[in-house]
Amino acid sequence: MREHVSREKKTTTGFSIPSLKHPTPGFGLESSAISRQAVPKIQPLHKPVTHDISRIPLRTQAKLSISQPGDIYEQEADSVAQQVMQRMAQPVNHQSIQQEALPEKEELQMKPLGNPVMPLDAGLQRSMRQTMGADFTGVKRYSPAQMPSTPSLIKHTIATPGIIQAGKRKAEVLTVIEPRSKRKKRVNIDSLPLHFSSPTYASEPAHIQAGGKNSHAILGPRSLKGMGTDANSALPRAIKRAREAYPDCNFKAGHLLNADFYGDGDNANNLTILTSSANTSQTAFDNKIKNALLHLAALYVLLSKEYVDITTLQYGIDIRVTVSDGKWGTTFPENCIANQVTCVAALNSNLNSVDPSILSKADIQLKIQEINTNLTAANTRGVIDNTLH
Repeated sequence: MREHVSREKKTTTGFSIPSLKHPTPGFGLESSAISRQAVPKIQPLHKPVTHDISRIPLRTQAKLSISQPGDIYEQEADSVAQQVMQRMAQPVNHQSIQQEALPEKEELQMKPLGNPVMPLDAGLQRSMRQTMGADFTGVKRYSPAQMPSTPSLIKHTIATPGIIQAGKRKAEVLTVIEPRSKRKKRVNIDSLPLHFSSPTYASEPAHIQAGGKNSHAILGPRSLKGMGTDANSALPRAIKRAREAYPDCNFKAGHLLNADFYGDGDNANNLTILTSSANTSQTAFDNKIKNALLHLAALYVLLSKEYVDITTLQYGIDIRVTVSDGKWGTTFPENCIANQVTCVAALNSNLNSVDPSILSKADIQLKIQEINTNLTAANTRGVIDNTLH
């Protein structure tokens, strides 16, 4: 006789709860018959450890919402776009744009821009419409060929964004004012040469010890040295015999081209024998040339501030000094002493290449006038008597 022992069938799940023998209030089964005192404070070692998750807060996650076409946000965006379009339709004050683009410390000439705006090419409009799906009929551009090239105008690229609406699609367009392809720069006069034509000296053919016959140079804004005389008192060589023969004349080794104009005081061909009176007269001529050179340097500075390319002007003072063929006598040392010295100064060039609107400015006109006034005064003193009195 067999005994049947019934066994309770176990149900398996994908997960298991370690122990629900004493369920915790707030989770799982709830019963008023089970009190907190029935839960043992220390669980037996042979039972697994349970975790109380009843105090973990459970929050509901917010769901994202999708707005409908034509809602208040899209209407606001369309309104802002419409305001931008209206502002772009207003005429642009190009003069104010120029002034904002210029630095505060630079004095620049302002000229009107004219009307460099032109519509887009029809073929370009069609290509852009097909590519971007927007209507570019009203879009205009700035023609680089019509943009001014003077350095007083637009210095930087200026871009103004605009919005063009075509149905429900939008395209962003930039209206660009292109800068000058080449910008003129200010040139410091220190970069100019000392002379526009270097000094040249010719010897006196009458006698080998007589010194120089003539000198020539074209002076520029940097030709004023300001050092005073540096003449070698022992030159020309005939001066020693002349001093012995005429001790009361107080002969000087006189420069043909003054030392302040970088005339060489150690070159006998730039020196001649002068009486004290003649030396004073030539100094009066040279002083007027010095004043003219001071104004010439100031003129070049002003022209440079107007962005004139002063490196190509060659506007300077042509100065020539010549001793006469007539001498004190036919024997030595009299045949080495000239009766007269002639000094002539003139402007070697003009300013026709400079913009007339620049030359008409008062400060520039004043410097030109001062240069001419001093040259005229110098030439009135240019014929110097070197005879024996």
